[in-house]
Amino acid sequence: MAKSHQASEVGKWNPSAAVAAWLVPGLGHYFLGERQRALVLACSIGAVWLGGLIIGGTSVIDRQEHPAWFVGQVLTAPSILIDLGGQFGAQRHPDVSPDKSPAFEPSFGHMYEQGILYTALAGLLNLLAITDVAYRVTGHRQPAPSGEAGQ
Repeated sequence: MAKSHQASEVGKWNPSAAVAAWLVPGLGHYFLGERQRALVLACSIGAVWLGGLIIGGTSVIDRQEHPAWFVGQVLTAPSILIDLGGQFGAQRHPDVSPDKSPAFEPSFGHMYEQGILYTALAGLLNLLAITDVAYRVTGHRQPAPSGEAGQ
């Protein structure tokens, strides 16, 4: 049975790159020297996450109202900042009355649900990227000998 990795590559993992990938999608791959992969991850995961915020507003990230969805959303670190800003900032869903205008308009309907879904999906995609970068073998792999390639 042929080994697919060299003995020195087995068991190596990159915790600092994984933390960087959690903080900013694609940053862990960038630190490992995979610039193109980092750009693709940053653009794709960032677009899904930002799209969710554009669709539903910042109120879609709320740990108190949607704790199950927040588990997925928190897999992209900027979600924590938005949640903390909402917790310490203005009231989340103010009473809307003709007398006073709220600080922001809360999002209602299916757009709100889609925003929650998009931001949680971006977090789950980022989890895949974090796992990939945490266990990624850096450097070039040696090609298999020609006799073992077809087996």
